[in-house]
Amino acid sequence: MLSKTKLNFRQIEWWGFSAATFLLIAISFLNFIYPFENAPFFIWSASGTLFLGLFYFLRMRLWVQLRQDGKKWKFGLLSLLLLTFGFGLHLLFAEIVHGSMGPAPIYFRILLLFGLYGAFVLLLDQIAQQRESQDLRWYNGVRLALFYLFLTLYLFQFSDGRFTLLTRLFAFYLPFVAVVSYVNFFFIYGEKRAGNPAKATRNYIFLVSAILLGGLLLWIGNPFAVFISAVWLLFVVVVLIIPISDLLFTRYEDNLQQLTRLHVQVNRNAAQLAFLESQINPHFIFNTLNSIYGTALQEGAERTGEAITKLGELMRYMFTQHEKAKIPVEEELSYIENFVSLQRLRFQQDDNPEISLQVQLEEGWKGTIAPMLLIPFVENAFKHGVSVHHKSWIKVHVKGEGEVLHFHVTNSVHAGQGEDPEGHSHGVGVENVRQRLALLYPKRHELKIYEAGDAFFVHLSIFIV
Repeated sequence: MLSKTKLNFRQIEWWGFSAATFLLIAISFLNFIYPFENAPFFIWSASGTLFLGLFYFLRMRLWVQLRQDGKKWKFGLLSLLLLTFGFGLHLLFAEIVHGSMGPAPIYFRILLLFGLYGAFVLLLDQIAQQRESQDLRWYNGVRLALFYLFLTLYLFQFSDGRFTLLTRLFAFYLPFVAVVSYVNFFFIYGEKRAGNPAKATRNYIFLVSAILLGGLLLWIGNPFAVFISAVWLLFVVVVLIIPISDLLFTRYEDNLQQLTRLHVQVNRNAAQLAFLESQINPHFIFNTLNSIYGTALQEGAERTGEAITKLGELMRYMFTQHEKAKIPVEEELSYIENFVSLQRLRFQQDDNPEISLQVQLEEGWKGTIAPMLLIPFVENAFKHGVSVHHKSWIKVHVKGEGEVLHFHVTNSVHAGQGEDPEGHSHGVGVENVRQRLALLYPKRHELKIYEAGDAFFVHLSIFIV
């Protein structure tokens, strides 16, 4: 789930520290109205706000400035004055609330925490630079854990190291929720999404059993209330954590898929715009073809006229259908038939190559498909499968049954074609089809391309209905 690129930790640190400060002030305010623990409202809220300001200046401003060129001594002097002023304010808060300087050491403990956190971050950055790896998931994970530990230790300073509601929240409850959510995502929810419901159920039972077993072990030599706490914890996991995390994971993946679809749409629109801008006016092309067709008929060149007709149909399809997201399968197959017919005219006077096109669709079978998805394989077969010196063949078989369209292309392979820089399975057209299939039909297609003996095979199955 972590990004391979470096996260924006300045924003994460600022909003995380702000949220912790807000919780600190909110709990102290609630305690001021309904006393439930030793949480003095004034000292917690005033000191929390003070340290939030110091954190912003030291971590968000001074740290960045010191790592850049400039007059660093000015920022050093300003930071010293600010720290001194902050210490004076903290002493004033302590004097007002306690009538003494007792709580003053908390100021230095928190400043020490700031310094230690900055030192560890600097060390982590140095390690990341030395590794020179593009995959920074390890860095993101370690730094997030380091920042969370820093927040937890920071909040402990306001309770003199004792467990309060806020410190228990950060030290136990939130990590427990994170661990259960992690287990759920990879071993329960993830298995269900991968189509392994039986394995997901086993992992779910294992998680529940582990919590119950832990409660039973804690019950030994302890009051019965400990076991009741474990049962209550199990209830929270089953009724709250897992269902809510499932909902969040589903929303996350739905949003990710929507973002991917939008990305595909934007790229498609950009490609269409570039294509249209780079083309000659299609009306001029069609008018020119009609003129050539008329000339061919006047001169009795019927084969030439037929070839021009087929070419016009192919070009009309390319101009009008390529911009659509989906078209009927019959239109794509009609384009392939016109292309094959044009190739047959080309080789009409020769017995070589042997060209076969078979289309078998179940009665009433209908479906839609992305345009120009099948033709690159047929073009590839004619480009690489025809030899003027050896017997050649090209066979195209299309079958529609149930919810699947099966598309098979076989062509002969001849010596010397391995030197072709594009190759059968790595040409631009074929690679383009691979990418389109991955984007448009994720987990709904199967493509196999291989060479065996003197033949080259392409097998494509798509769930399209």
